[in-house]
Amino acid sequence: MAYTTVPYLASNVLWVAWGLHAGAQALVVLQLALAAVNVRGERKNERVEARQHGESRG
Repeated sequence: MAYTTVPYLASNVLWVAWGLHAGAQALVVLQLALAAVNVRGERKNERVEARQHGESRG
């Protein structure tokens, strides 16, 4: 996982904690969706980078 993803996910966790405390269900759902999109994008980028590095070596 990229070094930029960890702080972003930590931010999502803090927003979710605050949203739960404040009773803001929409905020919690939004943050969970944003975290899922971020993790999905990170995984996709890792696959693309691995494929590019494999092609440049071969």
